[in-house]
Amino acid sequence: MREIAAAVAADWGNCHFLVNGAGGNNINAMTTLTQFDPRELDNALADDERGFLGLSMEAFESVLKINTLGTVIPSRVFGAQMARSGGYRRGTSPVEGCRCPLGKHSIWEFHT
Repeated sequence: MREIAAAVAADWGNCHFLVNGAGGNNINAMTTLTQFDPRELDNALADDERGFLGLSMEAFESVLKINTLGTVIPSRVFGAQMARSGGYRRGTSPVEGCRCPLGKHSIWEFHT
């Protein structure tokens, strides 16, 4: 990301506006069932069925990383450029709806 930001700055100058969004999913982090099925308790679902209790936590964590770091990393890298010369950042990641430091304000204004 730093290389991309450096290339942008070299070609067009420091970034002044950043609209970034990250979003992704993993089929193994998604249920195929629409409600609880008691077969989940006995690991008796068919191979092509996934309930909430049997979701892969590794796959679920990968989705969390994509949806948070995919917004945080470019925001920080380009935000450093904007902090030097002023600018605005608008994020569109699912994390923007959270009550966390990035989610409180989906538009950040950088001043020098």
